[in-house]
Amino acid sequence: MTKQYKEPEEMIDHNGNLDTVSGLMSIFFAYNQKEADEGTLWSNWPDWELCLTSMKDELHFKGDDDTDEIKAERKQWLALFQLIHENEDISFDEYTIAIQGKHGNTFSFDLCIENGCWVNTGAMAEYNKRYEEWKQDKQQKSWMTMRSCFYHRDIVDHSLGPFWTCPSHVPDYGGKSTVHTPDSWYCFHRGLSGSLPAELISLILLCIDDCEIWRIQFKEDQGNAEYNQRMEREWPGGRPEDYEYQ
Repeated sequence: MTKQYKEPEEMIDHNGNLDTVSGLMSIFFAYNQKEADEGTLWSNWPDWELCLTSMKDELHFKGDDDTDEIKAERKQWLALFQLIHENEDISFDEYTIAIQGKHGNTFSFDLCIENGCWVNTGAMAEYNKRYEEWKQDKQQKSWMTMRSCFYHRDIVDHSLGPFWTCPSHVPDYGGKSTVHTPDSWYCFHRGLSGSLPAELISLILLCIDDCEIWRIQFKEDQGNAEYNQRMEREWPGGRPEDYEYQ
């Protein structure tokens, strides 16, 4: 007997906030129910619902003149949401993606689809709250000026807390303490690929791996420490050019 699946319009809240991870998942899952059920590759691109989101306009509707880059990015968005849906180490709630690393550490960040980045956990809820307040009070300065105040780009929160010690399972650096890590998050910048979903997949897999991501961050901290020591050694009173901008 052929299994019957719901029509996408029955599953998607077209009046809701679809810019969230939850909202986007509802769209992609609705169009790939059969694939999710059978464990096959998600390959069905939504007909029109993505125009209700802040995803790039050129991705919304499939066309004969689509570039190879656009076709590739669509596949990457599908792969990202299939990964989130299928992997038990990944959870999501509204804007937030949380990852359980295989060595016991946890990571999280918010997805900001509007500006094509990930930001500090919980920031998007505050961002939207302030945006609604701003819409009610147009005497405030422009939103374009204000909006960057409510979140920090490229932030990944983690469970080790400030001034963390590199986990013991990390080769070469395990057990060594960091110096310039006063916060329980670190900056993990986007690469040069230009594809947000591809970079999100890489970031999520690094968090699940729970090893190389610590090596990367520890080496960055070590580099900052070495730079500061060199500056102290060569310019103990501060570099002359620094005073020109005080």
